[in-house]
Amino acid sequence: MEQGDSWARELTRRVGQGVRQKRESSGMSAQQVSDRTADVGMRVSRARIAALESGERGGEVKVAELIVLARALMIPPLALLYPGVPGERVVAFPAAEGETTSIDAAMWFAGESPHGVLLPLPGGGEVYTYWGDDWSDFEDGAALLRLGRRESEKLATLSRKKGERHKAEERGASDAEMALLATDISALEKDIREIRETVRRLGGEPGHLGPAHSYLDGREV
Repeated sequence: MEQGDSWARELTRRVGQGVRQKRESSGMSAQQVSDRTADVGMRVSRARIAALESGERGGEVKVAELIVLARALMIPPLALLYPGVPGERVVAFPAAEGETTSIDAAMWFAGESPHGVLLPLPGGGEVYTYWGDDWSDFEDGAALLRLGRRESEKLATLSRKKGERHKAEERGASDAEMALLATDISALEKDIREIRETVRRLGGEPGHLGPAHSYLDGREV
């Protein structure tokens, strides 16, 4: 069996393990899970679910199956792909230089960190190691994901600051306090506009703002 084939079978085994664990903890039968996948929009048959759970005759799991089963089980797809989070050892891809922990593999998959491997130290123990190309690939390849997360975080902070400003106005806060809140809000708005400009420059589509923040894109509602 080729390296890629054995890796794919192990990945499918993990997904089947995750499906079984969640199904059993939820008190669901394989048929009930199958019915839920139909509700999601693409039925995964009871026989297919049983095959995945068996670990030996499931073939290779498809991305579509992973997403539909995760939705049917009401868990993130990554929780099926890496059911042993955080500490289970996995190989992220067939030619990886070594093992990594499942949480680190999940973070790499989600674009939150570069791929790294656990390497033994001469005196014992292990160290998590990134190669140079992994850092540069992460900086380039995950740029839009990082920008999207930053925008979401800053929008949440902006909403919170606006709420603080409203409460401050109601209780008659001092001019100094109101000026400080205005400065914070202005800085957040500037950051969000710059993020959205960068996303467009990189060929991406900025995130949804909603009516409360549409003015940040130059469109008043």
